[in-house]
Amino acid sequence: MMRVVISQPMYLPWQGLFDQLRHADLFVHYDDAQFSKGGFMNRVQLKTAQGFTWLTVPVHYRRDVLLNQLEVDDAKPWRYKHGEALKQNLADLPFTGLVLDEILPLLDAAYPSLATLCITLFEHIARRLGYTTPFVHASALGIQTRASEKVCDLVKAVGGTIYITGHGAARYLDHALLEQQGIETRYMDYRLPSYPQKFGAFNPYVTMLSLLAAVGYEKASAHLTSETVHWKEFA
Repeated sequence: MMRVVISQPMYLPWQGLFDQLRHADLFVHYDDAQFSKGGFMNRVQLKTAQGFTWLTVPVHYRRDVLLNQLEVDDAKPWRYKHGEALKQNLADLPFTGLVLDEILPLLDAAYPSLATLCITLFEHIARRLGYTTPFVHASALGIQTRASEKVCDLVKAVGGTIYITGHGAARYLDHALLEQQGIETRYMDYRLPSYPQKFGAFNPYVTMLSLLAAVGYEKASAHLTSETVHWKEFA
């Protein structure tokens, strides 16, 4: 049994992606996916006193560009703005200093692509959480198929027998195709216990930094408790 998670790189993603990682024997960064506006590849939600806001990394967008080719627009002062927003919105939480002392220098570094930025941040947090899961870049596997066929081919290429995914895949994934290739699809069954947050009612869909600032790396695992269900049960 080899459990595989495939995900497009996301900017400082929510805790659910780390919950997926917890189930994976191998994690594939889908870095050669096409960029699409309005997704989570270059932005993440943050709570404020005025409600939710987005931290968005500006990019040099062009049609059909892949994530590992998409350049960050460093002519705009986004790094400073994101750093100040995080300091303000995570202020006074017990572990804010520890978390931001590590994350802010990573934000300030130069990266050749949006994918590299997102992957660097994600893997740093994953290792600090204690995960030893191997990471693979889809672009290194040389697979040219698309949609469900590509998912199937990626899982097969790394020897996977179980594909674990978030809820968005239910809109397009050909489960029968994967089953024909001996791959079982399982969806996340998210269980999202609350933790102390600023600015109103608890919401788990903000950046993972919110959880880490509240409880620290060592206790974060107590909040990553989601399970998986077979696709037929999920449907």
